[in-house]
This record gives sequence, structure tokens and C-alpha cells, in this order.
Amino acid sequence: MSRTAISAALGEIFSGIERLKVAFPHRAFTIDGRLVGDIGEVIGALEYDLQLDQVSRPTHDATTPDGRNVQIKATFKNQLTMRSVPVGGFIAAAGPIH
Repeated sequence: MSRTAISAALGEIFSGIERLKVAFPHRAFTIDGRLVGDIGEVIGALEYDLQLDQVSRPTHDATTPDGRNVQIKATFKNQLTMRSVPVGGFIAAAGPIH
């Protein structure tokens, strides 16, 4: 891969990150390791009707409609995967998100 190709690919990544920041301003979407977590939080909130906290917390990221706190975890290797359905305050293996 050439430097030009790397530069173009990174430009697309950063453009996508900027679109995410506009759509979900309370998440940083930083490329240094928080990107997957922030994307997972947004998808978890949308999929499970959760209200994301304005600021991520060590113990929870969102609240259910009935007031329970929920911690959202996501991982990404070849695809984004949520670890499960919100049970007992965690979204833990619901399967891959395509």
C-alpha cells in the first residue's frame, strides 16, 4: 500500500468519525482505542432503547427505560460484536452486528 493510499484510507476513517461525532455529540469516537467502545455504546443504545449517559462512567454507560443502569461492551476483530442482551445491567453475546 502506498502512502497516498494510506492517506486516502485514513481520510475516509476520519470523515466517518466526524459524521459520528455530529450524530452523537456526547461520544468522542477517538481512534486511539475508544472508537469501538463508543460505536458499541451507540449501537447498543439504538438496538435496546437505552438512554446513553452524557459522560461514560466506569460502572455504566446507559439507562434502560425502567431506570436500570447498563454497561455496554463491544469488540471488533473482523466484525463488531456485542457481548450480550441487556440482562442484569450488561449488554454481553448477542452476535455480530453487520
